[in-house]
Amino acid sequence: MFLLSIHIYEVDQTKHSTFLSEERRDPFTKERIKHGDRIVFCTGCKSAFIYSSWQAMGGKHCNQYDTLSEFVSLEAMTIRFGNVPKLQGRIKLLASACILFVVAISGLGYFAYEQYQHIKSLESQNRNSNSDILSLEQERSESQEKLSSLQDKLIEGITNSSCKSQVSTTELKKILAVVEKNINCVLQESKDYKQQQDLYKEILAGYPYSLGSRQSIEYRGYLNSSNGSSNPILYRLYVPEGSRFNFSLSNMTADGDFEIRTSTGSLVKGSKRTSGGTQSEELKGFYLYSDAYDIRIWNYNSDRSTSFTLSIFKY
Repeated sequence: MFLLSIHIYEVDQTKHSTFLSEERRDPFTKERIKHGDRIVFCTGCKSAFIYSSWQAMGGKHCNQYDTLSEFVSLEAMTIRFGNVPKLQGRIKLLASACILFVVAISGLGYFAYEQYQHIKSLESQNRNSNSDILSLEQERSESQEKLSSLQDKLIEGITNSSCKSQVSTTELKKILAVVEKNINCVLQESKDYKQQQDLYKEILAGYPYSLGSRQSIEYRGYLNSSNGSSNPILYRLYVPEGSRFNFSLSNMTADGDFEIRTSTGSLVKGSKRTSGGTQSEELKGFYLYSDAYDIRIWNYNSDRSTSFTLSIFKY
C-alpha cells in the first residue's frame, strides 16, 4: 500500500493567462477550463483535467496514477520539443496517429452502442426474472399448503379407523412423495432465478455510473447561452435498487435548472427544480426506483452563462 502525491493547481487568470488563452477543455467532461478551476496534469499525456473529473476516473489516466509536479501550457511544451523541422516531422506523425485514432473511436462507438443494447436486454431479463421468482414463490406457497393438508389427513387416517377405508396410508405416502418432489423442484428453480437476478444486478451496478450506500459524487460544469432546455447537459445515474438521494445544483451566477428523467425519457414526478435566480436547486431524500436516469441541467437565461456544481448523495 503506498500513497500518491496529487499535485493540484488552481487556475489564475493573472498567472496562467497563456494557459487560459489556449482554451483547453477537460478530456473527460469536455468542459472548458476557466479561471478558478482546480486542475491536475496527467504525467503520461500532459492533459489537464478538472480535479473532480480526475476523481470520477478513479485518479487514473494513461494506465498510471501520477500527476505533474509543475503547471504546464501548450506553449511551454512546444518550446521543449525543439526546432521547426523536427516539429514538422512530428506533426506528420501526429496526423497519421489522428487518422488511426478516428478509426479507433468509430470502432469504440459501435462497441459502446452494442454494449448499450446488451445492457437494455439485461435490464429486461432482470425484470422478467423478478416476475418469474414471484410466480415460483406463489407456487411453492400453494404446494406447501397442499402438503400440510395431506399431512393432516394422514394423521387423521392413522387415528381414525373410518378414514382408513377412504384413503390408505400407502396412498397418502405416495401423494406426499410426489408433492415433496414438486416442492424441491420449485425451490431449486427459485434458487436458480435468484442467482441469475444477482448476476444481472452485479453487471448493471457498474453501468454507466452508480453510487454505493452513503457515497457521494460532485460534478463541476459550465452552462453557456446555447444550453437551454432543448440542449441540456446530461449526467447519467444508474440505480440498481430503489434508494433515496440528495441532489444539489449550486455555485451559479445565472439561473440554472435541472430535472430527472427515466431511461424511457419520462420526467420523474416531483424532480423538476426551477426556483429562479442564482439560488441553489435542491432535492432532498428523493426516492428513485431501479432504473437508469438522466439528470438534465440547462440555462434558463439565453443571454447569460454560468458555472455550476452538481452534487449527488445516496443514503
